[in-house]
Amino acid sequence: MNEEQEKKLEKLIAVQLENQPSVESDRFFVGDSDTITAGTSLTLTFEISKLYVVRLIEGYCDARTGFTYQWIIDGKSLPLNQFKYHLGKVAHSQIQLIISNTTGSDQDVGYYIMGWGDQKGVS
Repeated sequence: MNEEQEKKLEKLIAVQLENQPSVESDRFFVGDSDTITAGTSLTLTFEISKLYVVRLIEGYCDARTGFTYQWIIDGKSLPLNQFKYHLGKVAHSQIQLIISNTTGSDQDVGYYIMGWGDQKGVS
């Protein structure tokens, strides 16, 4: 292996280490379900501790006909019922999920977020 190949390999390893949970990382899965009343919206807010660097892997909400979904991660809007980041997306302040029921009936929906966090200042 020449020097150029070594540098490329080192860069790839650094990206993988930064974007994968370590043994010391705190993994999380937060899920629940709620009944969304006909013609209303539910806003869920997940606050992120300033003591951690949090990386999201996935967010999901049951898809229903007549519903709209909006994930907001640090101000960026995703009008989807689910998202997935293969390398983990850093979230700094909060994650919101807005679920709107435009149907004429109340419906239950399940949702979750998952990822990992590393305490700041701890290697």
